[in-house]
Amino acid sequence: MVIAGVVLLFISLAFPAPIERPITQAIVDIENARAPWFFLWVQQLLKMGDPFFWGVAIPALLLLLLALLPYVLPQAQESEYGRWWPHGNRIAQAILILITLAMIVLTILSILPTAQL
Repeated sequence: MVIAGVVLLFISLAFPAPIERPITQAIVDIENARAPWFFLWVQQLLKMGDPFFWGVAIPALLLLLLALLPYVLPQAQESEYGRWWPHGNRIAQAILILITLAMIVLTILSILPTAQL
């Protein structure tokens, strides 16, 4: 961990982050504005319609679903603890994989220049 931290420190000193000019009243480019990379999927959802529904309600419901998965669905057997993909909880695994794939697809669609819904 220390070696990785030192390497990252030297990389950040050698290649500084490309920071843009401060935003002023005269210079605002709204058409090309993008969310940070980890919110690009939400930005793509916002293109589908109502901002509250697609930008607030859907992400909140996804977080709530992910938080409730361990409590609502059946647990894995004790003999399956420590294994990748235990058989006792396939529904939760499928839901997690579908949500992750949907977020990845939406992120890729938001990066593509011709992605219009």
